[in-house]
Amino acid sequence: MQLLTTLDVTGNSLKSLIVDMRQLRSLETLLASQNRLESLPKNFDYCYTLRTLNVACNLLTGFVLPKSVCTLQWYEMS
Repeated sequence: MQLLTTLDVTGNSLKSLIVDMRQLRSLETLLASQNRLESLPKNFDYCYTLRTLNVACNLLTGFVLPKSVCTLQWYEMS
């Protein structure tokens, strides 16, 4: 998983993501919209290579955004 650059888990009704995001050292794009995420992993800000993040349509109330993110899509489920 250390070489994974794109992870698309859109629309899978997930309640959580991988616990230790440091395992995804090369991750550049995370597409996790339309799930049931209430929070992101505590060490999510360690995703230094993450550029694109889509967590729209989840149950998130807030999270720490890695400084490397250039493109963010985030809005609550209606």
